[in-house]
Amino acid sequence: ENGATLKFVKIVRHHEVEFLLQLRLGPTLQGKSVHVHINYPAPGKKFVSSSFHQLEWVNPSGREDDSDKYCKLDLEIAGSYQYYFGCGNEERTGGGYIVVDPVLRIGHERKILPLDCITVQTYLAKCLGPLDEWLDRLRVAKETGYNMIHFTPLQKLGASRSCYSIADQLELNPDFSSPGKNYTWMDVGNLTEKLKKEWSMLCITDVVYNHTAANSKWIRLHPECGYNLVNSPYLKPAWLLDRALWHFSCAVADGKYSDSGLPPLIENDKRITVIFSQLKLWEFLQVNVEKNVEQFRKVLQAGECFKCPKLKVIQDSQYRRFSNTVDMQLALEMFGRHTNGPKSIQECCDWFKMSLEELNAECYKEMHSHHEKAINCIVGTVCYERLASHGPQLGPVTRTNPLVTRYFTFPFEDMTMEQENQLMQNPNDACHLLAHNGWVMADDPLRNFAEPGCNVYLRRELVCWGDSVKLRYGDKPEDCPYLWAYMKKYTEITAKHFSGVRLDNCHSTPLHVAEYMLAVARQHRPDLYVVAELFTGSEELDNIFMTRLGITSLIREAMSAGDSHEEGRLVYRFGGEPVGSFVQPNLRPLVPSVAHAMFLDVTHDNECPIQVRSVFDALASTAIVSMACCASGSTRGYDELVPQQISVVKEERLYPKWNPDALPSSVGEVNLQTGIMAGKLALNKLHQELAEKGFTQVYVDQLDEDTVAVTRHCPSTHQSVLTVSRTAFKNLETHQYRAHLAPMYIPGTNAFSAECPLVSLDPNSQKMVGYLRTQLSQFNRLYKSGSLIDSNVPGILKIALDFLMSKLTLAEMNVLLFLCDAEEQEDGGGCYNIPSWMPLKYGGLQGFVSVLSEIRPKNDLGHPFCDNLRQGDWMIDYVSSRLMNKGGALREVGKEICNVIKIIIIDVPTYTLLHITYFLMWYLFYEKIITYAGLPHFSTGIFRCWGRDTFIALRGLMLLTGRYLEARNIILAFAGTVRHGLIPNLLGQGVAARYNCRDAVWWWLQCIQDYCNIVPNGTDILMCPVSRMYPTDDSESQPLGTVVRTMETISDSHNRGVPATPRDGSAVEIVGLCKSAVRWLMTMNENGNFPYSSVTIHRDGTEQSVSYKDVYLFNSDLVYCGIYDNALDNDNYNCAKGFNYHQGPEWLWPVGYFLRAKLYFAKKMGQEKYNKSVYLVKNVLSRLYTHLERSPWKGLPELTNENGQYCPFSCETQAWSIATVLEALYDL
Repeated sequence: ENGATLKFVKIVRHHEVEFLLQLRLGPTLQGKSVHVHINYPAPGKKFVSSSFHQLEWVNPSGREDDSDKYCKLDLEIAGSYQYYFGCGNEERTGGGYIVVDPVLRIGHERKILPLDCITVQTYLAKCLGPLDEWLDRLRVAKETGYNMIHFTPLQKLGASRSCYSIADQLELNPDFSSPGKNYTWMDVGNLTEKLKKEWSMLCITDVVYNHTAANSKWIRLHPECGYNLVNSPYLKPAWLLDRALWHFSCAVADGKYSDSGLPPLIENDKRITVIFSQLKLWEFLQVNVEKNVEQFRKVLQAGECFKCPKLKVIQDSQYRRFSNTVDMQLALEMFGRHTNGPKSIQECCDWFKMSLEELNAECYKEMHSHHEKAINCIVGTVCYERLASHGPQLGPVTRTNPLVTRYFTFPFEDMTMEQENQLMQNPNDACHLLAHNGWVMADDPLRNFAEPGCNVYLRRELVCWGDSVKLRYGDKPEDCPYLWAYMKKYTEITAKHFSGVRLDNCHSTPLHVAEYMLAVARQHRPDLYVVAELFTGSEELDNIFMTRLGITSLIREAMSAGDSHEEGRLVYRFGGEPVGSFVQPNLRPLVPSVAHAMFLDVTHDNECPIQVRSVFDALASTAIVSMACCASGSTRGYDELVPQQISVVKEERLYPKWNPDALPSSVGEVNLQTGIMAGKLALNKLHQELAEKGFTQVYVDQLDEDTVAVTRHCPSTHQSVLTVSRTAFKNLETHQYRAHLAPMYIPGTNAFSAECPLVSLDPNSQKMVGYLRTQLSQFNRLYKSGSLIDSNVPGILKIALDFLMSKLTLAEMNVLLFLCDAEEQEDGGGCYNIPSWMPLKYGGLQGFVSVLSEIRPKNDLGHPFCDNLRQGDWMIDYVSSRLMNKGGALREVGKEICNVIKIIIIDVPTYTLLHITYFLMWYLFYEKIITYAGLPHFSTGIFRCWGRDTFIALRGLMLLTGRYLEARNIILAFAGTVRHGLIPNLLGQGVAARYNCRDAVWWWLQCIQDYCNIVPNGTDILMCPVSRMYPTDDSESQPLGTVVRTMETISDSHNRGVPATPRDGSAVEIVGLCKSAVRWLMTMNENGNFPYSSVTIHRDGTEQSVSYKDVYLFNSDLVYCGIYDNALDNDNYNCAKGFNYHQGPEWLWPVGYFLRAKLYFAKKMGQEKYNKSVYLVKNVLSRLYTHLERSPWKGLPELTNENGQYCPFSCETQAWSIATVLEALYDL
């Protein structure tokens, strides 16, 4: 928050699958005492979610450095882990979660199964028959190329026979035991282990934490595990409504409403509203007026007095009719102020009664709104289930098939509504009246719809599962001990025998419950594979579940697509990186990414695509799904072209067995001649092979409204696999498909056909890639040197780029890397301009790298920069031709780049350009570096070289960085410009120097002093001869002024030519510089390095001796304005035309001196004060560093407006701003 976050860096190690996580300080945390805690288990410890330990800071440089230090974790245990950090005495300032993916292994050799290699097939467990027949039915998955099987729950099922209505979570379904046998969980475990080792197939199954079957014996013994009318009395009104609807449904089924136009076979929605008025449910919300008035009268007569703000209703905890009351303290304050006698008391009571009746009216309105919502929901349900053509069309209303699904269990004999009202009052009976589970359309998944304050049951908003009871866990195990212990054992059984779990109804499972249970599961199976299907409608909410639970893969479904374009979009969104993505370094910041997907052609609980689309779409759509770079899969029956949905509730038939010799007419047997199974085998093998060989990039091309081409590309070998699928979403009898497709052309490839899906570079392109790799290996070790040698390769390519670069001077490096637009224009050019975006900041490589460094970590291939590179060769041609037009070593570097680019343009596919361009420019930039002065305003002509700026910056930029020769030359060059004891403020190309700056000479003297003190044998500079640019002080020049800045433009403010920032007298910084110079000269004289021991000046024709004490300060009025606007042209004397340049905006270069002074004086005040100052300094520096990193100019600005606001009239990068910060860093 507000930048107070930790940065993550991930290192992928080459041996096995192992990750190193580094947690680094963000800019707002640097300079503070930060402590980091995490619940990732310490070595030798078990994971306990509530147990955190503090991480140690690692300083790679061997000294404390907030910008470089980090905490590290070797991540070897899969799961979700929480971290938090605090500053100083603050325990928790922020935090988050870290998710570590599992490492899955198969076969006797325990070979790693990458997540993107997974191909899963779902089986309804109840359709597998006895356990000893499972292998024959599961072999279908093996023979069609799947490597993972997903089983629906294997537990004993409830009365509805739904796969997800479990009667006993601890008991294996007895249907799996054949006559004379009694199979156990151990037998199931032996089977899954056999599949894992011998078939190289993993097994996962569902865990259902949200509900249990309504006929579960254990829920009858422990009704506190559900939401009943005893522990959840707020459900009483909803229960009454549910019972009334049941009785109404029975009456309709018996034909009692036929004469009223509502027969058992419903044809309209009449007469449903009559139920609500009879129930009078508003009474559960209302106050008993007479009872409360009488109580109020007694309080008044007692003469009590209270002061409270507002009247409110107090809800009866047992939710009885007319049992609510109000706060009498509030009532007395509002209605009991005048109680002088019986008449006054009666008036107060009448007033109070009127208020209660108003409250009851509001309660009536509230309940009426619930009624209206409930009516709408009931009518909508009846219309869908019985009238809609696309609904199940349930037929006549019966007791088995009631008007609406019951929301509550009723494990009693039929009785009247009056008897049921009495039943509700008896806790021993009411505890067995349990709420069913279900889901609420468009609801907040983080809200428990059965908790107080939620009226889902009353408003009939629940899409109810009438065979399951919603479980009530509470906030912690102590709230419902039996339920937590029972489900914990259920989880342990599952984790013991299965490699992974699917979290059924995950979005409605309480997060804290799922967290607890998955932690239990991971104790038994550390590399637990966790998948879930979320219906949150929000990627942000998905992320909460992903991070809190450590979900490995989110289920996505191709059946959710309404057309081929949407199906292709799903592949693009969830199926891997786009072709041409930037190659990321091993050490990189973690950035937001799309959750890993398990992309299925259809899930087991959705409609059959043959019914919704066409049988001809099955192979086309599953081919599109298989081309996604993620886990993929299907459900049993899809490959066999079963023409209807295999219902998880109603289906009781057994799956066919595998028989390679079976005839197509065989019943109960299948093989590769069945359906599309042969095609699925090829697709599954291809899917796994592509993932294993690094085909991580995907490109989706919509060829026409029905046809989708999907390319999988390997960025290391540059091989591609192309699948073209003509989908069949529309009715073939009415839809006209195109007879022909436009030809497809892939540059640099062999010709290919449908029988040859592997697309490789043609021989010449392969050869060129070899040469290109040889060149690129100089830039990044990711590229291995090519083995091919060709005598026809241009000679320049046989010369190492390192050698060419070593011949560049600093001036040439400056041309190679920088030059802003004004400088480029001086040479007749300009910075590269991207028409749909903007010009780059530099013509040199830094201009390109500034943009690339922003878009590469995010892989932002939609950026205009990338688009420009894809559309043509203009950008890379600009880079090479710009250097080719220069002379000397720059031309040689340009030739090298030009020839590399020719290989790319002519012989290498376009998608390689992006990451090659990145490595090329990044390398050229970071091998050598030099820093500029102020840009862009002071880049050319007479305004380029400023004396004051030069010597404020010289110590930080030249001396502390070891550029001694350059520093010497600059000092001596300005010595040649001395005149009247001053050096120019503006050199003016040596012909129009301006001596309008009093302190420039003092900064020059300070730099001479620093040079002598820092450089070995630095005092030798004092003996260097100087050739003066102005032989005498009286040579022609501009008038000598006493100001740093005067106004030269006409303005309504009448400040033209007026000193804007006078330095008359002796300003404090000049006094300081003067003192430093005099003190140094005295020392030099004492050491014999300076011949003069005193100074005399000439004033008014006489010689005078001036001591340091004669210097005084000039005190003038301060006119402060914090916003510098050089374009402002109005009558404001103090601001117009930038008059406040030095009196308002915040200059950066003094910050360095402030920080140095802070450290200097803090050290004299003791260690504690110094430590605090160090933290402050580091914090300031970290903010400056953040700006430096984010700025496309890669520098610090000249100034900002007040409070650090951006100033558009400032130089974007200024020499002295960087220089003084370097000095502060040096002191630190």
